[in-house]
Amino acid sequence: MSSSCLRSCGPVSTGEAAAVPLSIILPLLLCLVAGLLAPEDPVADASICQRHHPEPVCRVW
Repeated sequence: MSSSCLRSCGPVSTGEAAAVPLSIILPLLLCLVAGLLAPEDPVADASICQRHHPEPVCRVW
């Protein structure tokens, strides 16, 4: 193989190569942040329910 083929047959651009990992990392990062900022806490959910509804309605746990 000649050196000209090695140059022209390589990756198209570095921007396209970097976009693939970003498309994988970004959704994972968003899920991680959502899980850390909004954890499921039955006590917190119950207090929100009791503020807006009568107590018997909120007894689901």
